[in-house]
Amino acid sequence: MTEHANNWLRANDWVSQSFRANFYCRFCKCSKDIMQQQGLQNDDSLRNKTNYVNDVTTNNVLKRIVYGTQYLLSFHVTENYSADIAHDIFEGIAMFDIVELLYQYVFISKLFTIDTFNTLLKCFDFGKSNINKTPLISHSNLKSKHINMLCSEAKTLVLYFGLIIGYLIPTDDEYWELYTLTATCTDLFLKAH
Repeated sequence: MTEHANNWLRANDWVSQSFRANFYCRFCKCSKDIMQQQGLQNDDSLRNKTNYVNDVTTNNVLKRIVYGTQYLLSFHVTENYSADIAHDIFEGIAMFDIVELLYQYVFISKLFTIDTFNTLLKCFDFGKSNINKTPLISHSNLKSKHINMLCSEAKTLVLYFGLIIGYLIPTDDEYWELYTLTATCTDLFLKAH
């Protein structure tokens, strides 16, 4: 599915329009709290046509998970398992990973400060990606783990994160593997596009 089709689904209220929603996943019905702790897929929580109908007919907006009704006879939103690299990866899981890593390194491991990170960010040569340069991150935004970026800015940060701070990270750091996996997966997703 193309990014435009995914945006169309969100714009037409077929799925929650924000990753900040309590039930934001197009593929399952897990709450945000469960998603943040879950390591493996729970097949019982996957969306299907039956629970979709139940969710759509629910009138309580706070409990609603999927909005809207089905208009296309040849397509059902619960049978679309295509991910949208812009929202699902760059504004989604990859950005979540980067925020968690920054939080770990700044506030817990104290390998560097947010000011050091921002200085490195300002001085880094992004080359042709300079127009999508990542904005500076405030101490309070990182502390609250709430960092807003455009998709193109998040993509740039994910792609260059290792080059920006990698030399500050000890070789035996257990958290750095998360970035390595995120970068590897992102590279595979980009090659697939």
